Amino acid sequence: MKTKFFSTDYPKGFTLVELLVVVATLFVLGGLIVPALAAPKNKSAAAGCLANLHELQNAWCVYKDDNNDVMIPCAPLGVAVSSKCWVNAGSAESWDNSPVNTNVSELASSLITPYIGGNIAAFKCPADVVPSANWQRLRSYSMNGQMGVIYEDPGYDAPYRTYVRGSDLTCPTPANAFIFLDEHPMTLDDAWFQLYSFSPGFADLPASYHEGCGGFSFADGHVEMHQWQTTNVLIPVQYGVTSGGQILPAAAGNPDWIWLNTHGTCLP
Repeated sequence: MKTKFFSTDYPKGFTLVELLVVVATLFVLGGLIVPALAAPKNKSAAAGCLANLHELQNAWCVYKDDNNDVMIPCAPLGVAVSSKCWVNAGSAESWDNSPVNTNVSELASSLITPYIGGNIAAFKCPADVVPSANWQRLRSYSMNGQMGVIYEDPGYDAPYRTYVRGSDLTCPTPANAFIFLDEHPMTLDDAWFQLYSFSPGFADLPASYHEGCGGFSFADGHVEMHQWQTTNVLIPVQYGVTSGGQILPAAAGNPDWIWLNTHGTCLP
């Protein structure tokens, strides 16, 4: 009968120090991998935003060409001829249960909609994902309130210029004059983006969804992402938080306020 011998020299397990090293390594790798996985998603949303703005801007250009160089009218809230504005301005979006948040027919009846082939999705930035009380809003973009000044008071931002025809764009030039932009939900109500040119501050706030950037389209047809620099604009989206209709102050020389206003209007 053969005798079986059993070894007591078992392989040793990990020591506590080795386990800590492994955990720390995995933690570091996780910190590297998660942003890498998120990057394609962020880039995709930015690309979708720019595609939407490009579609809206092309529609703006075609409308202008079809109407003897007259810009499509901007849409201040409550204007009596709301169906004759770039979007229907009869009511405002909000964090609450405003019907216009989710009312497709409201956008379908807008003046610009036939020029985008009825593509309602073009009004919504893919990165605008925090819903209102009655679900996702249909519109994220607004129009520069200095452009297409046909139904609102042209003296609002006086003495800064307002524009009716494409030929009016001598300052800023078409390549530097923004028409549409992604607006921050804390000020998003009507589709008329209100500049505040005569004193540092923001009446309406541009969005910063795309890693601190906001999407813009320009009168010459190009679109771009602009990188914001200050905490005045780099405000995270929080459900229910609004400006309350108040001017958001900024220090004199605020670079974001300067960029926004020099690309939105100018002095005569």
